[in-house]
Amino acid sequence: MSVDRELDYLRRQWQADTAVPRGLPAAIERQTRNMRLLLFVQVAVTCGFGIGSIVWALTSFQEDAVVLAVAIWTFLAIAWAFSLANRRGTWKPATSTTAAFLDLAIIRCRRRRRAIAFAPVLYIVVLSFNLVWIWMYHAPMQHDALGLGAFLTSGSNLAVWIVTAGLGVLAVSYRHRLRTRLNNLVILRRQLDEPHGNP
Repeated sequence: MSVDRELDYLRRQWQADTAVPRGLPAAIERQTRNMRLLLFVQVAVTCGFGIGSIVWALTSFQEDAVVLAVAIWTFLAIAWAFSLANRRGTWKPATSTTAAFLDLAIIRCRRRRRAIAFAPVLYIVVLSFNLVWIWMYHAPMQHDALGLGAFLTSGSNLAVWIVTAGLGVLAVSYRHRLRTRLNNLVILRRQLDEPHGNP
């Protein structure tokens, strides 16, 4: 067998080997547990806010409660549609090979980056609706007395802006860390495809 053929044969065997580097399966399993936990939180939020808003709308017979219930279920539907699509194909590796585990890690990293891009958009839409809803139904006296600017910078709303700024910083930082991790994973995956011994 020529050296080139032998190297190619060893490379194929190495790629097909079921032995996965230590730490990689544990990291994937930890991510899977976090995904299950996040799914549980989503179900809890849906039940709490979704069912709660319907009960309030049906028992109060007030316009603001009906508007809020419709908005909440709209936002929940959007969040669930994105979440289900974003999780598709990310629950387990296709096989028990190193390549499959790396492929799954890369997909999950890309999907988390997509989620970090989606979450602020949904957050801004929900926050905007909440402010308009409060302004329309629960702050009518402030229309003339304070004005919109004073309402947006009032004590409770000022706290919302501070929290929003903090969440924005965290999101940008996390997305940057994910980009670094993704680049490293892609390099590892590329090295796995390269024949051993090549410079």
